[in-house]
Amino acid sequence: MSDLSLSLLILLVTVGLFVSDRLRMDLVALMMLLALLLTGLVSPSEALAGFSDPVVVMIAGLFVIGGAILQTGTAQEIGNLVSRLSGHSEARLITVLMLAVAGLSAFMSSTGTAAVFLPIVLALAQQNRIAPSRLLMPMAFAAFLGGMLTLIGTPPNLMVSNTLRAAGLKGFALFDFALPGAVALAVALAYMLLIGRHLLPGAKVTAGETATAPSTSELLTNYAVAAKLAWFRLPPGELTERPLAELALPEHYGIEVLCSRKRQGLWDARSHFCRASTQLEAGQEVLLHGESYRLNQFVRHFGLKPIAKRHQHDRLGGRHLGLAEVLLLPRSELMGKSLVESGFRERYRLHVLAIMRQGKLLDADFARVPLRFADLLLVQGPWERLRALQLKKRDFSVLHLPDAAISQANPLKIGLTLAWVGFMLTAMIFAWMPLVAAVLLTALGLVLSRCLSMEEAYRSISWESVILIAAMLPLSTALQNSGGTAAFSAWLGQTLGGYGPYSIMAVLFGLTSVCSLFISNTATTVLIAPLALQLALSMGFEPRTFLMVVALGASSAFATPMSSPVNTMVLGPGGYRFGDYVKVGLPLQVLMLGVSLLIVPWAFGLKP
Repeated sequence: MSDLSLSLLILLVTVGLFVSDRLRMDLVALMMLLALLLTGLVSPSEALAGFSDPVVVMIAGLFVIGGAILQTGTAQEIGNLVSRLSGHSEARLITVLMLAVAGLSAFMSSTGTAAVFLPIVLALAQQNRIAPSRLLMPMAFAAFLGGMLTLIGTPPNLMVSNTLRAAGLKGFALFDFALPGAVALAVALAYMLLIGRHLLPGAKVTAGETATAPSTSELLTNYAVAAKLAWFRLPPGELTERPLAELALPEHYGIEVLCSRKRQGLWDARSHFCRASTQLEAGQEVLLHGESYRLNQFVRHFGLKPIAKRHQHDRLGGRHLGLAEVLLLPRSELMGKSLVESGFRERYRLHVLAIMRQGKLLDADFARVPLRFADLLLVQGPWERLRALQLKKRDFSVLHLPDAAISQANPLKIGLTLAWVGFMLTAMIFAWMPLVAAVLLTALGLVLSRCLSMEEAYRSISWESVILIAAMLPLSTALQNSGGTAAFSAWLGQTLGGYGPYSIMAVLFGLTSVCSLFISNTATTVLIAPLALQLALSMGFEPRTFLMVVALGASSAFATPMSSPVNTMVLGPGGYRFGDYVKVGLPLQVLMLGVSLLIVPWAFGLKP
C-alpha cells in the first residue's frame, strides 16, 4: 500500500472514531499518532513535534489565564454587571447577554464563559419571567462567536495562524480577526433579535405567574423523586448501632438513608446528614430514598413505622437540609466515573437523588452509571455543603439553589488579573515578545501573584484539548509528506477553479463548518488549514484570506447540540431538542458563510 493510501486510510479511521464518539477524542488522536509512527509515515521527531509546538504550549497557557479569570471572580463580576444592565425586555436581555458573553469569550475559553453565565442566565430568566430556553441558546452561540474576535479566542484561530507561519508566511496578529468577527457578531445578534428568538422554544411567562426559581416541590416533581422519599421511625433491631457502610442498604435493598433526627418532646430536632460512618439509634426518625416497591418491602421486613409529613420541608430533612440542581462540566474529575466509583457521598457529603441525561431520567441504578458531560444531578444535603459546590467551578455549575449568592470576588486579585491580561494584550499588539512568551509570562505572573495556585493552574488546563491538538498535528504532516494535501487541493482546484475564488472559499467554509458539527473544530482545522494554504498558493490567491475563511467556518458550527461543549451544556437546562438547534442554528450558519464571503476578501484581499 502506498504512503498516500495508508495516510488516507488512517485519516478515515480517525474521523470514523471521532464521529462514533465511543472513545475519548484525545485517546483516538494518540492511537492515530502511534499508527503514523509505526507505519513510518512520520519520523519520531515529526510524531512528537506537536508536543513542543508553540501553539500547543500557548493554548495550555491560555487555559491557565482563563482559569484565573474564573477563580478570582473577575468573570462573575462581569456577569453581575450584565445582570444590572440587562433590564426587563427580552430583546435587551439577549443583546446585552450576547455582547457580554462574546466579549469575555474573546479572551477565555467558550466553555468557561458559558459555565460562568449559565446560572446568571437562569437567574435573569426567573427574574424577568422568561423561559430559560429563550436565552440559553443565544448565550451559547455568542460564546462561539466571541472566539472569532481575537487570535487567542479559540484554538482554530491559532492553528490557521500557525499554518501560515510554518510555511514562512506572515501569521495573523491579535486583532486581525476583529473586523470579520465583529461583523459576524453583529449579523448574529440582528438575526437572533429579528428571526432566531421567534424560532426558540418557550414563551414569556404570563403576568399572573411568579418569577421565582423552581421550588423544592417542583424540583422533586421534575425529577420524579417525590414518591421515593418517606420518613420512618426506627425500632430496636439490626438496623441500629451499626455503621451504614456495614449495613450496605443500597447494595442489598436499593434503599438510601438520607438523614436522621430524634425529637425532643414537641420540638423538632435538627436533621443530620447520614454518612457511611453514621450509626442509627432506636427511636430515631430517618428519611429514606428508594423506589416505592423497595421502600414497602424494606419497611415490612424491618418493621419501620411511617411518619406523616407535617411540613413541606420535612421531605428533605427540615430547614437545615435542602436541594440543588447541578450541571456536570466538561473538565470535571467525575467524568467517566459512577457515583459509587467516585465516592460522591463521602467526598461532597451530599446525596444524589436523581440524574437527568439529555432530558431523560436515568433508571433506578443510576449510581453505577458512568457520568457524562452535561448530566444534571439533583443533590440533597446540608445547605453549607450545597453552597460549597459553587466553589467547585471546574466540576459543577449550580443551576438552582435558594439563597445561593456567594461573593468570592477579591478586588485586589481582580485588579491583578486585569493588569496581567492587559499586559499580555499590549505585548501582543506591540510585538514586544513572541506570542507564546507573552502568554507564558502572564500565566506565570498570575500564579506568582496568587491569583490562582499551581494546582488550580494545572486543573484549569483542558488536557484533552492539548493532547488532541498535539497528536493531530503529525497527521497533517503525514498528509503533506505523502502528497495527499497536494493531490486533494489540485483536484479541488481543477473542479472549482473555473468558478472563481468565491466558490472555493464557500467549499472550504462549508467543509469546515459541517465537519465541525460532528468532530472537534480544532481537529477539523488541523486537517483543512494545510489544504486551504495549498489551494491558495497553487492558484495565486491570498493565503490569509482562505485561512481566515477556514477559521470562521470552524467557529460557525451551530446546528447540532454535540458540535461544541457549549451547545451540549445548555441542552438540558434549556429543555432543547435536536431539532431546535437545526431550526435556529442552521440559518445562522448560512449567514456566517455570507459574512465570510463578503467581509474576508474585502478585508484581506484576494491577491497577495
